[in-house]
Amino acid sequence: MPLRQLVLCALLICLGACASVERIASLAPGTSTEADATKAAGRRPEYVWNNADGTRTLDYSNQPFEGTTSWFVTVDAAGKILKTQRIEVNAERNDVSIGMTPDQIRRMLGSPRTVTTYMSGEEVWDWNTVTVGGPGYLVRFNVHFKDGKVVRTSTKTIDRNDCRMFFC
Repeated sequence: MPLRQLVLCALLICLGACASVERIASLAPGTSTEADATKAAGRRPEYVWNNADGTRTLDYSNQPFEGTTSWFVTVDAAGKILKTQRIEVNAERNDVSIGMTPDQIRRMLGSPRTVTTYMSGEEVWDWNTVTVGGPGYLVRFNVHFKDGKVVRTSTKTIDRNDCRMFFC
């Protein structure tokens, strides 16, 4: 198969994966199940929290595929969906503050696109965010941790026209 066709196939698979997470919106709390959420998303959740009340919250993120959302699905002990919540990352409007923990951030923004650890001990999580740079730009929202606490946030704007790789 020629390289061009391989790249096109890979792109279509990734686009299908991105769109599938949004299918969670069609699930009915009280009727749908955890298995229905996994089927709708096309994969297992990126993260699962065991909540104090016996429920679990599943994080289905589309961050690795340049999406800007996660879907949180809360299920009871039997796996029945109690609620769904769409989480959209916005670099300009969020409640991230200095001193928050990684768990607090993940519960607020969903699973990050990437996690990078530097020799200084700083760990940086990033998310694709709603575009504030205009069409043709990607904006990444970064949360910087040191010793398990948020120390600052930053953003990075990427011109898609300057991307030299398949996924920049």
